[in-house]
Amino acid sequence: MEEPNLYEAPAASISELETDLSYGGLNRIYFVLCLVGGVIALVLFGFVVAQFNISGFSLFLPIFTFAGLIVAMGFRFKNQGASPWLSLLVLVPLANAYVFGRCLVCPEGFADSGRLDTPGRVMMWVYIALLLLNIGLSLVELGD
Repeated sequence: MEEPNLYEAPAASISELETDLSYGGLNRIYFVLCLVGGVIALVLFGFVVAQFNISGFSLFLPIFTFAGLIVAMGFRFKNQGASPWLSLLVLVPLANAYVFGRCLVCPEGFADSGRLDTPGRVMMWVYIALLLLNIGLSLVELGD
């Protein structure tokens, strides 16, 4: 039996290689659904805590929801082709706006292409406008 030459160039050309990359993880729609589900769970839990006056248990669901959000962001970064560990930047006060915006805006494979698609551009401008509105209203409130 002839042993293969390890230094030989590959026989397939680049055009014959598989170019359809699948990143896995969560795409934008599923990420938004995770956010909406978390908000609904928190609102419903708030009503239950207020109705039945449960005080000792009231911290667990927000902590679990936030941990689930970090995991969802990790899957979202994986979908973008970036390291899922970047989701831990949500714990840093000023970096969390960037991390959250990137999870909402960037398409699949963004780490490789570096380009936003049209829905991503629209969402980016809406996100920036809402962020600036939030900052402006906070400054107005501080001035009063």
